Amino acid sequence: MNQASPPRQRELFPRPRGLYGFEREAWARGLRRVAGIDEVGRGPLAGPVVAAAVVLDPDRRIPGLRDSKLLAQAERERLAEAIWVGALAVGVAEVDALTIDRINILESTRLAMRQALARLSTPPELVLIDAVRLPPLGCPQRAIIKGDRLSASIAAASIVAKVHRDRLMAEWDRHYPGYGFAEHKGYATRSHEAALRRLGPSPLHRRSFRGVPADVMDARDKACDRRPSRSETAAKPRRCDSSERRGSRSSPGAIVARSASWMWWRAMGRLSCLSRSRPGADRAATPPRPPWIGGSSVGLPVSLRRT
Repeated sequence: MNQASPPRQRELFPRPRGLYGFEREAWARGLRRVAGIDEVGRGPLAGPVVAAAVVLDPDRRIPGLRDSKLLAQAERERLAEAIWVGALAVGVAEVDALTIDRINILESTRLAMRQALARLSTPPELVLIDAVRLPPLGCPQRAIIKGDRLSASIAAASIVAKVHRDRLMAEWDRHYPGYGFAEHKGYATRSHEAALRRLGPSPLHRRSFRGVPADVMDARDKACDRRPSRSETAAKPRRCDSSERRGSRSSPGAIVARSASWMWWRAMGRLSCLSRSRPGADRAATPPRPPWIGGSSVGLPVSLRRT
């Protein structure tokens, strides 16, 4: 006998109507402190990812709330000021490009969201998140696809995050002229890509993102990363590809340590021990390991020691 099919998800969890639908549903259940969380800046080639958390006042509506991407800049600025004044609590956090390269953009987004939530002056009783689900927070959470168009709290968070990040990029544009951060906000526009080809990446650029030339050293690398010369190595060193310059292996110290290690093995005549030993090859005693392998920097030149 055929069993009855389970109810579809949209029937089991009906979607509230209106921009304040999710909030009204929570308020009716006695949950007065509903926090909406959204992020801005997951896709750009440069700059931080910014997240905002907003707890709206159930007794005070903010007219004009909607997805920040659908608003003009002047309207976003006006609404951001109204949100800061009229909301019960607002928290903003950003995660920089170095962290994004180290832990990836998704984990950086979650980190920024958790930090923004922690900066609220009042703890929420329910958290509404735009599409992303966070680890356990100590209170219920609900991930809503396209939440910035369906929830007033998430829409308010998207406006605050967008205005905050735009102001940051305008400020960085004065520190790194020539890239046009104030105009494109770090996104992959033609003018931005042309500036990257002309100037190379800045410290704000995300080296793990496609479109950023990871094999070009910027001013930060040039100050502390020196490639060995032919006279030092007696042979041209192997060039580190872009994948080696990303994540935890992309730091200048790691690259210099790899080059120095290669130089040491070359000088000792033991480069062949890095590959498969040939039958009948000389099995002389293995020379001592370089002093910087295994976590110790004792004996390494001062310029190459770990700090």
